[in-house]
Amino acid sequence: MTLHNDKYLKIEFFADDKLLISTWSANLLELSLEEYKELLLKFAEFVTQHRPEKILMDTLKAAYPITPQLQEWLIRNIAVKEMQAGVKRVAYLQPLDFTSKLGIELTREKETAAGTGIVRMFFDDKDEALQWLNG
Repeated sequence: MTLHNDKYLKIEFFADDKLLISTWSANLLELSLEEYKELLLKFAEFVTQHRPEKILMDTLKAAYPITPQLQEWLIRNIAVKEMQAGVKRVAYLQPLDFTSKLGIELTREKETAAGTGIVRMFFDDKDEALQWLNG
């Protein structure tokens, strides 16, 4: 079931698999930081509402720069909500943009240090990511 679909983000939920898939578009650079955060909060609302155990974050085209301040915000405002909703695994399809990829990886490291307990892995193939999520 499609929960959200605009030119920046598509969110789908598959209840039988307890899987939420978010697909981020290349248009993200058009967004201000506040607009980007609003989209992330919308994503977090769906996580809270539908309580998926698994999330696939397709960030292959997402080239939004993730600064250290945004990393901290993501942990406080998104990762905590994922943890509270019972998310166990998150698979990322890695962005092609090195800076975005580095920002996502640094956020994951900080989140691990914060102790959310969510396992996050990075993939360049959607089938491999889904296999890991369902394994």
